[in-house]
Amino acid sequence: MRAEQLMNRDVQTCSPNATLEQAARLLWEADLGCLVVVDDDRRPIGMLTDRDIAMAAYIQGVLLRELSVHGTMSEHVHCCPPSAPLSEVEQLMQEQRVRRLPVVGADGVLIGIITLGDLAQNAAARPLRLPLAMPGVATTLAAVTDRRPHHQAQAAE
Repeated sequence: MRAEQLMNRDVQTCSPNATLEQAARLLWEADLGCLVVVDDDRRPIGMLTDRDIAMAAYIQGVLLRELSVHGTMSEHVHCCPPSAPLSEVEQLMQEQRVRRLPVVGADGVLIGIITLGDLAQNAAARPLRLPLAMPGVATTLAAVTDRRPHHQAQAAE
């Protein structure tokens, strides 16, 4: 199976110029945890999570309407092509420790998104492949949810 067969084509996006208040509203209304930040040509330039918004508000101590998406988003966007086999999608998620991958066409334009949840649901829905599919999903889940080293060091202090 390839990314294009599993990806969600209805991707919620926002502009880097949006406020965090606008982004939070989009996340709330769509019941999502992440937005893909796109440029005017719909090319991914960042990722913004609900956690990013919460931490920005906490650290900066200002109203969400006073903060921009651009100043809060992660600018390190890892994407995959629609033709990527799920094994490559899992590998990229594991290596980059991400739960979501935008899917982009050859022109770099966003066409979908594939999430760790999509991988897990796909594995669970295929009982004949379950013994083969679940170790990949379990490995991916373990890799992306493992605490990063600097968080472990800070927690120990």
